Amino acid sequence: MGRPSSVDRLGPEIREQIGRLLDEGRSLDEIMAHLASLEVREISRSALGRYTQRVNKLAENRRRAEFVAQALERDFGSDPENKLLRHLIKSVEVDLFDILNCEGEEGEDAPKPDAKSSLTIAQTLERLVRTSRHDAALRESIEKRAAEKAKREAAASAEEAGQEAGLSGDMIDKIKRKILGLKAAP
Repeated sequence: MGRPSSVDRLGPEIREQIGRLLDEGRSLDEIMAHLASLEVREISRSALGRYTQRVNKLAENRRRAEFVAQALERDFGSDPENKLLRHLIKSVEVDLFDILNCEGEEGEDAPKPDAKSSLTIAQTLERLVRTSRHDAALRESIEKRAAEKAKREAAASAEEAGQEAGLSGDMIDKIKRKILGLKAAP
C-alpha cells in the first residue's frame, strides 16, 4: 500500500472539518479557502479532489452495504434457523473466492494479494468456519431443546389422558417412560 496522502497526514480535527464541509455540499474551492483560513497549506486542490473522490466512494459503499443489510433483514427477518447468517457467510465466501482468484472487473487480472491481505483473508476464512460451526451447534442445541420439550409435553398429555381413561399408575408410568425414552422401572 502506498504512503498516506497529504490530506491523510493532516490532523484528525482538520480531516473532520473537511468531512463536515463535504457533508454540507461545499465545493473544493470553498474547502480550500477554509483550509487557507486555518493556515493549512500542505495540500493541493488535486490532492483534496482525490481525497473527496475516495471519501465519496467509501460513503457509497457504506450506503450500498446498508441497503443490502436492510434488504436481507426484510427477506429473512428474525428467522430462528438464522438463514441470514448463513447467507452472509456464503456472500463473504464468494467475495473471498473472487479476491483469491484475483479477477478484476471485466475479466481483467488484478494484482495478486500481498502477504498482509493474504493473512487477512486467512483470518476471515478461519472466522467464517468458526461462525459456521457455532451456527450449526446453536441450531442443533435449539432442535434438541425443542424435541425434549415436545417429549415432556407429550408425556404430560399422556399422563392426563391415562388418568381420564382410568389407567393404573404403573401403566401411565410405562407410557410416560416410553415417550421420554427412559428404561422401564425395575
